[in-house]
Amino acid sequence: MHEEKKEYLQNVRLLYKLICSYEEELLEHRLITGCAPIGCYEQIAHGTDPRANSIEPAVIKILEYEELIKETIARYIDTKAKCLEAIERIPDVTERAVLRFRYINGKSHGETAKIIGYSTEQEKRICNSALEKFVIPES
Repeated sequence: MHEEKKEYLQNVRLLYKLICSYEEELLEHRLITGCAPIGCYEQIAHGTDPRANSIEPAVIKILEYEELIKETIARYIDTKAKCLEAIERIPDVTERAVLRFRYINGKSHGETAKIIGYSTEQEKRICNSALEKFVIPES
């Protein structure tokens, strides 16, 4: 059961990293087109720009990534909000802090232990205790 809870919590960080990855791809395609202003993409995509034939595939990718980023950000915001609400239901403040640092902020056990002023072993026990109390939100 801990693994399922960890996976759910890790999903928040994974969505954030996915957004960053999409943004890197988007930047790369923007550099390829040499067209930074957002308005020119629509002109190129519809063939009203003289450069349309040479950079159309990159522009199509830009528009796809922009839409993908919007969708993923919406999913990220929703998932993060649900995770934070579930974490806040845990009565112990230290356990809540550990889950936030580990799964929302992406800190390691060692980094989290240092922040909260415990040994790594103590932090791991606190994390396991918090995971026992964590309830995966319903979709």
